[in-house]
Amino acid sequence: MKTVREVADSLRLKVEDISKASERVNELVDALVKEIRKHPAFGDVERLSTGSYYEGVKFERCPLRNKFVRYIQEISKPNEFDIMLKIPLKSVALDPFECNGSAFYYVKLESGDPKRDLLSKYLDKNGYLSSSEMLLQLRKIVKEKIDKETNVSVERKKPRCPAVTLCIEDNPAISVDIVLALEVEQHWPSNTEDGLKIEPWLGSTVRDRFRLNPFYLVPKQANNGRATTDTWRISFSHVEKEMLNNHGNGKTCCESQEPRCCRKFCLRLLKCLLQNLQEYDKSKKLDKFCSYHVKTTFFHSCVSRPTDQQWQMNDLSECFEMFLDDFVERLKKRDLPHFFIPSFNLFDSREIDENNFKSLLSNIEYERNNKFPIFQLFPNNI
Repeated sequence: MKTVREVADSLRLKVEDISKASERVNELVDALVKEIRKHPAFGDVERLSTGSYYEGVKFERCPLRNKFVRYIQEISKPNEFDIMLKIPLKSVALDPFECNGSAFYYVKLESGDPKRDLLSKYLDKNGYLSSSEMLLQLRKIVKEKIDKETNVSVERKKPRCPAVTLCIEDNPAISVDIVLALEVEQHWPSNTEDGLKIEPWLGSTVRDRFRLNPFYLVPKQANNGRATTDTWRISFSHVEKEMLNNHGNGKTCCESQEPRCCRKFCLRLLKCLLQNLQEYDKSKKLDKFCSYHVKTTFFHSCVSRPTDQQWQMNDLSECFEMFLDDFVERLKKRDLPHFFIPSFNLFDSREIDENNFKSLLSNIEYERNNKFPIFQLFPNNI
């Protein structure tokens, strides 16, 4: 029977696979950025790499030995990338979408902003910058470029998804999410004041430095329970990336020749558990949950257990169980505050209904009571 440590070790990406996949993705994205910049509204777009691959917590996908999933030979490759294309803005006027804590905003450009003329075609009748129209235009530009490429395609648009997803035909296929973002150089919104409470973990100086960074707005439509609206969702993915890459309470945590903690291992394990439960779930009741729920819980757990001694590698099994306890408790309470905007509940009932919660809790309870059989079904040679 595999130990938790053996499973965690098997989820780490191989250096040679990382290099090969990233080279192919970089080549494609560089060509896309060059094409996108030919359009005035996107003339100064810049690339920002985000997501689990760049945070060092991307894991090898390990589908079960089951006829309903792809062949085992196709796994164990870095096959998902997130690329943010940012448009820098000095300042904007934000009108919060008053629903569930306001992580969503209507965006207006300041009257003196030189970008206003360039983006005027994307302003609606109220002067708000249309997220859907800008995303539609980006998708059109990308598709026209990709149509000239071989072995690359644009996937169908998913409802409320802020990304243009590309599929690179390789062995295995590589998925690339291109996300448009507005990079705003101004103070963070007031509802972030009580968020990012990392003082016990990373210190107040680091928190102050993080809050001097710009924030991002991605084209995501808010859901008020009845319909969606043309809004932008705030994103702090750049700060999340830095917290994960510099996660130690001590300055030398996980550095070369220094003791390693198990924080990232725990995060990989829970992301893997959720993802494999979703792949095995025919009811699709688990599809409302995502890796961002796991990552947000992880940040809260790092604050509640801030020291490196509380995440020692020798205690990986116990640490993973405690982290899973944190996640289960939040599922039971239907309460997962956004790490930067605590008034925004990621487990809001307008997004996830009662049956979804019950199903995930039931699945996790079964796994725990039976020593995680889903992990034991992984191939032995990964």
